[in-house]
Amino acid sequence: MGHLNQLDVDTVITCGESTSGCVRASVVDGTTYRFRMIVVEECVFDRHEAAHAINLFDMNQKYADVLPLAEVLAYLKGWRAERRAGTQSGNGEAAGAELG
Repeated sequence: MGHLNQLDVDTVITCGESTSGCVRASVVDGTTYRFRMIVVEECVFDRHEAAHAINLFDMNQKYADVLPLAEVLAYLKGWRAERRAGTQSGNGEAAGAELG
């Protein structure tokens, strides 16, 4: 938590297994700490398709933005370009690209 705060992180992009266990717990914890949580839909899974689908739906309703991989990759590409432009212009900051 301290490391993320030191780096001024405000958004966490989540991938992993299991959607109904570790992923969900990480998303709930992140939300508790007031991070914007993003779950990459194609990058999470569960042993049971029903549990996977139900938990993605619930997280999207309450805790996180569940987004397709293509949208997250486009966001990261835009974010990197803005960071480079901000660094080159000398202000060291860049406005984050919109996601979701």
